[in-house]
Amino acid sequence: MAGLDAYIPMSLFDVSALVIIMIMLAAIPSTSVALVVVRSATMNLANGGAVSMGIVLGEI
Repeated sequence: MAGLDAYIPMSLFDVSALVIIMIMLAAIPSTSVALVVVRSATMNLANGGAVSMGIVLGEI
């Protein structure tokens, strides 16, 4: 494991690239989002809510 002497600070370019990449990844919906949207659209909003609660409880 490297000590503090091996620490290299991030440049402004590195920070901006990281922020842009994180925003792009956050904008891409996951499969769980697609499942909730499909269930809500094909069945009803209550079913979409139940799927959402199942996903949340499964993640805990």
